[in-house]
Amino acid sequence: MDRAVKFNELAKYRDLLIATINFSIDSFSTTSSKKNSFTKHFETIREQTIDMYEKGDLEGLQALFTDQTEMYKEDLDREFNTYLIEVTGYDMDLFDGFFKRIDTVLERGKIKDSEERDDLKRYLELLEDADEQDEEEIVKVNEMLDA
Repeated sequence: MDRAVKFNELAKYRDLLIATINFSIDSFSTTSSKKNSFTKHFETIREQTIDMYEKGDLEGLQALFTDQTEMYKEDLDREFNTYLIEVTGYDMDLFDGFFKRIDTVLERGKIKDSEERDDLKRYLELLEDADEQDEEEIVKVNEMLDA
């Protein structure tokens, strides 16, 4: 990898991780004693992030980012994705892979396995929770889940 490209990727993942840590700390609401231990945990991750950045450990930063964003991806937390874009300026969609999988299943018209079924269930929840519901899409997904 070109040195300039690697430097840009290192900075990107450092920025994304620090934003993720800040979002996590700000989002956590509980008793102050639990919040203190939670904050300490994320301060340790922030130190790891800076250390990996300074050592040029791009793979480590990428793995840490994947680990730290997993729960937001699982919850399809659009607020988190929007926050990352606004705070870091990086144009990204953490859920792109999810929606590509959904498109593939919908185009095929048939669920192959339990993972696809779980994805469709999550997608249906999103559709039903949307301000403007796509009734046609909801019917299609329900029919596939019932088949």
